[in-house]
Amino acid sequence: WEEILNFLVLHIPKIENLRKSISNLLLDWEYKYLFQFEHCSSREIAAANILTFHYVEEMANNVKHWYSFRNDNVKTNLVYMLFGFAPYCSEKLKDFIENCATKTNEYGRLDGFNSLVIKKALGGVRNRKLIIELPETIIKIANVYWKHTPPIEKPQRDNRFGFNFPENKEREDAWGITKNGFDFFPSGIYKTFVFSLLQNHPSKAIIFICNFTNYITTSYNESDYSVKDELKEIKLNLNNGKENIQYGNEYLWNAYRGTTVTHYLLESILISLEKSLLDIAQFDIPENKLLKYITTYLLENSNSVAITSVITSVFIAHPKPFEDTILPLLKIREFYEWDFHRATREMSSMAIYDDKIPSAQKEKGQFNNLPHRKKYLRGLREFILHYQLEVGLLNEKLLEIFDQFYTSCGNDIFWKKAINEMDIRKYKASILDKEKGVFQLEVNYPKPVQKAVENFTLERKYEESSLNYSHILRQAKEGKHNILFDEWNKIFNYFSSNGLNKTMWDSPVTLSVLGLNLFYENNKHWAGVAGV
Repeated sequence: WEEILNFLVLHIPKIENLRKSISNLLLDWEYKYLFQFEHCSSREIAAANILTFHYVEEMANNVKHWYSFRNDNVKTNLVYMLFGFAPYCSEKLKDFIENCATKTNEYGRLDGFNSLVIKKALGGVRNRKLIIELPETIIKIANVYWKHTPPIEKPQRDNRFGFNFPENKEREDAWGITKNGFDFFPSGIYKTFVFSLLQNHPSKAIIFICNFTNYITTSYNESDYSVKDELKEIKLNLNNGKENIQYGNEYLWNAYRGTTVTHYLLESILISLEKSLLDIAQFDIPENKLLKYITTYLLENSNSVAITSVITSVFIAHPKPFEDTILPLLKIREFYEWDFHRATREMSSMAIYDDKIPSAQKEKGQFNNLPHRKKYLRGLREFILHYQLEVGLLNEKLLEIFDQFYTSCGNDIFWKKAINEMDIRKYKASILDKEKGVFQLEVNYPKPVQKAVENFTLERKYEESSLNYSHILRQAKEGKHNILFDEWNKIFNYFSSNGLNKTMWDSPVTLSVLGLNLFYENNKHWAGVAGV
């Protein structure tokens, strides 16, 4: 390999008609570079680098052979191969990528091969060495090409009626993200360079993620959708005595789970952040300084609950290493409420097949099914009780937070109920089996809350009975259940009761049709009551 590659480098001008064969040769050699690196000499790596760079530069300069070359896979693979040589040509590669980033058309869009280079550089596969060597360059280009830049002059939309139509603003436009050719669907850690940046340059990555999500959230806040979606301003009281303002609603809180409609780029960045933080938090070390530094930095500098919800998820999965850095977010009522809704939506999280990265689906599916996501059916509200029982490091501080919640909740019975359910002081233990040491905890509600709970329990009982009876009627109508008159009559009397509030599960038409078809002769009195 060494002699062949160096021979080709010495005779590049004389072998122009062999570009296709030499390209295939380089791609074959790359397997050795990737899987048998220890057997590659510095001379053959240098020669392969020169050849690859030569052909990639020809593509960028629209040399006729490559311009008419229809095998885009070869072009793409040579670009990836060049990224793999980043440790050996970082300065030249930096200049090349920055030059590609400037080659835009009159509409500000990247053209042809330059677009391919930039998209692959900002992607999430086969560019790890590029990210390691040129993180600032990649971040700079992402800030340019991921953000929507309005044209200097708005395009004219004149028509035969002599006026311009207003620009149609869609939800996708609310996030300030470009529409020019980047494909972030389906979301995942392999759609952007962010996860690789987190692995290799965590400090730079956290600053970039914070700044970019701040930009997205500010764009959303300034859009019409912030009013429609009831975006709230949240004041975080930080551990250092300062305050930080964040903006949030259920859309942003659930963005990292992909169960609400935001933007696939935002989802991909947040998924990458969560995976990286989960990897850091899982290590059982005496003091996880990196995790605490990241948490503190993000809570102090992020303006978005999209970031805070990711931190909350990691805290639920691995609570101990956070220690008191997590306290600022535990003081916010909305976070408990939004995470309750997040937990109820977990069943709708999906792992969509990615035809460009097929293996990503399996990994996304496994990521969706991490134990902490569905273990606590009421999300943070339920977890915080388990934290007091099983971890307990912040119990004294948590009780102070609950006392503040009690003071500020006013006449909000349902929030007062939620606080009681989180507060370990409100529970009483009753022994179920003394010999086996089995006991159960029951929350001891104050009287107004207890009354509301009893009323709610009765309403829920009616709902469950109505649902069950509706299911029986539907099965009977479809011929899947042989309903007898006594059973039908019981359901008829239940739905006819004056004391029953109407529910969404009532089935009066199905009930009547079954009664007429099956039991008319046996119950003419009912037919008269029904007005038949």
